[in-house]
Amino acid sequence: MDHLDIRQRFPTLRDQGLAVEFFSDYRRPPALSPHTHAHLELCWVRQGRALSVIDGKEFILEPGTLSIINYGQSHDIRNGPERLDLVNVYLDAGLFPFPVLPEGIAEWLIPVFPLHPAFVHARNRILLVPLGDLTTVGTLLELLHAEQEGRRTGFESAMVWLFSQFLLACGRSIRDLAESGGEANDLARQAISQLSNPLEKIRLQIDRHPERSFSLAELSERYGLSPAHLCRSFKRHTG
Repeated sequence: MDHLDIRQRFPTLRDQGLAVEFFSDYRRPPALSPHTHAHLELCWVRQGRALSVIDGKEFILEPGTLSIINYGQSHDIRNGPERLDLVNVYLDAGLFPFPVLPEGIAEWLIPVFPLHPAFVHARNRILLVPLGDLTTVGTLLELLHAEQEGRRTGFESAMVWLFSQFLLACGRSIRDLAESGGEANDLARQAISQLSNPLEKIRLQIDRHPERSFSLAELSERYGLSPAHLCRSFKRHTG
């Protein structure tokens, strides 16, 4: 298994924690093996179908699917004979400040975008999100790539704004999927259904406030669980 240092190829990832890469008519290099890297990878299938392998488990990626692969996860993309167009967004949340998003959108994104490598656990190694509006998503990513490559005056601010719009589109897709009861893949459905789970609420509270220290007594009292039960249940919940 290889560890790829993508930052060496993308100055914007190294300097501000964000980069985008297009793969038109993707063909997996024969020498490529499962690999890891020290940032989030958001892989969007623009056209075609692919197989994503995460820590030995296989997931089918349909057109329009966004797969969010957490820090340090061993992964690989495999394609069949049909044309496959991919777009990768690389995000280092330690460098790139998470944009402030409208109320009603942010809470849908927090479970999807872990904000620190220390928050990786069994429930968030990968999440698959179907993005419905392919035209909007594709246009935003194209504009983001153009700013990255052009490096014109103010490109850093433009990239932040465009990525905020991309996150807004993601949040709307997740919210609409949850509210409509529409079809969703198992991982997306699992994440959405768990948002009302007290253990998931505790996890999200900790993830949202990495600067805080939470006492076991405080969390137990707030959520009506005994300390021993909370410890056992939280370990099962997160792995």
